[in-house]
Amino acid sequence: MDRLIHENLESLGGARQQIADLDEINYPLQAGWLVSTAEERQILRVSRGSSK
Repeated sequence: MDRLIHENLESLGGARQQIADLDEINYPLQAGWLVSTAEERQILRVSRGSSK
């Protein structure tokens, strides 16, 4: 189990480094994608607009 976790972390680290090497990370786009994905999976609920 520890070996699998370690391998996954190494893989994620490699992917992160490849993205960082591009020098053009669009953080607002990335945050929007993460929020919409979390909403689709019902992990997060976001209220939009004012509720008066």
